[in-house]
Amino acid sequence: MSAAGRAVVRGAAAVGLAGLVLGGCAAGFWGQGLGSDAPPAGQATPNAMVLVLGEAGWSVAAQRVAKDLTAAFPDGLEFDSALPAPSDGGPSTVGVGFESARLHTGAVELGVDPLGVTLEVTATLEPMALTLELGGQSLCEVSVAFDGAALRGTVALTRTKLGRVHAGGLGAVSLEAPGALVDLSECPDIGLSAGGRFTGASDGYLTEAVLDAVALEAFNALAPTLADAVPEAMGLDIATDATVRFGDDGVGEGWVRARVRASEAEQDNWWQLAGARLHVPYAVALETKGHPCAPAPDRAVAPPTAIPTVDAEAALLLAPSIVEQAVWGLWRSGGLCGERIAHDLSWRADELAPGWPALDALPPETALTVRVWPDEAPELVLDTVGGEARAALSVPSWTLELYAELDGARVRLATITVGFEVEASFAVSADRAVWLVPEAVTVTAAGSAAGLLRAPAPEMAEGLAAPLADALLSARPIWWLPPFPLEPHDHVTLEGGYLVFASPPAGVSD
Repeated sequence: MSAAGRAVVRGAAAVGLAGLVLGGCAAGFWGQGLGSDAPPAGQATPNAMVLVLGEAGWSVAAQRVAKDLTAAFPDGLEFDSALPAPSDGGPSTVGVGFESARLHTGAVELGVDPLGVTLEVTATLEPMALTLELGGQSLCEVSVAFDGAALRGTVALTRTKLGRVHAGGLGAVSLEAPGALVDLSECPDIGLSAGGRFTGASDGYLTEAVLDAVALEAFNALAPTLADAVPEAMGLDIATDATVRFGDDGVGEGWVRARVRASEAEQDNWWQLAGARLHVPYAVALETKGHPCAPAPDRAVAPPTAIPTVDAEAALLLAPSIVEQAVWGLWRSGGLCGERIAHDLSWRADELAPGWPALDALPPETALTVRVWPDEAPELVLDTVGGEARAALSVPSWTLELYAELDGARVRLATITVGFEVEASFAVSADRAVWLVPEAVTVTAAGSAAGLLRAPAPEMAEGLAAPLADALLSARPIWWLPPFPLEPHDHVTLEGGYLVFASPPAGVSD
């Protein structure tokens, strides 16, 4: 059989395509932080990643926020409220002032509406005293306490200049505390007439003023913590710069960098609420410095199509062009050259001798190693089969130099060329790494040339295609999923121009 079209069926062990990964886990990639004060340079692809989060995801995020608040304020949140200046209100203005109020937080509920993220925090206020003023004049001292009240408010999702997601800008603050103890016994009987003058009893009015003031100041005191805790719990604060460099081969230097930022758009509608699900888009820039071993000009990245509607409680949508560009960028930066993917490729001479008789001249235990020169960029094409995403990786023609240590010198024994195609499915490991699972390897080209020894037969070159494909696929994952609240599963689809990594449907587990 000729080299072209020879197929080698592979096992289903999950191995990964060498990708843009700096650490050994998802936290290693997304925890790199921002290496630059500028937004993504080069050709940033808008909406290259979209995080989708529904009610089940909000619920998990709420539990995270509750834990964050407890950790931040183990002894309770202490906060104050200054009395307003006389010029801040008229004669009918009720001012509320207090010091060292202490609030304990409990369960948290999160939701999303067109204004932002809604919060309901179960709150308990320790008994405290506060001062009421009326029109700038001291009115009375009041004691107040409540247990299991509902403190509510809305925080807006905002982007910093560096592309991070924060929560800020309070709105719609309220407190529902039906069992609140508000002691107004020291306050005079007053009431508000239609003319704006106080006459008669108005305990309800003063109680509302007290609780409103406590609610507003409590939320203001929580705001700095919520600014980071809410986006982090929802998996939204994932802006990062991740760079991998290649320059230890004495030939030259190259690098590839991934920059992720919240997508630039009109501030009022940069995120969307569709189908009771929050959609937050991110721009991705993949930049490279070319290595001499892979000379080629940079190429443009195709922008994704419109964001599709996804029926999942948590999902990451990833533009295929980003995955394809990541593979190309790794090749362009030198990440596939020399021994970087071939360090695990080695054989004893007697293992290859049946297909390469010239090896009989060497001791049987002689170790043979490989240097890979990827003459052409690998191409990755995505498709869908049976409702699931599939990948086809094509390597047109690569050069492999076979070496051995003889008499203390490293000697090139022969050179082979091989081209192949890999059919693969997707898998997501427990640490959120995205892997390609090889299904089959098809040899498309094979050849050989002599070195110290006579050239091996083309069939021997064909036999090296499968282990080379494994070496290419087993170096690193193609991507990492960010830490959104729900766990993804292996059912990866291609929908509306995006790869979709979704959490299992409700009631279904992997």
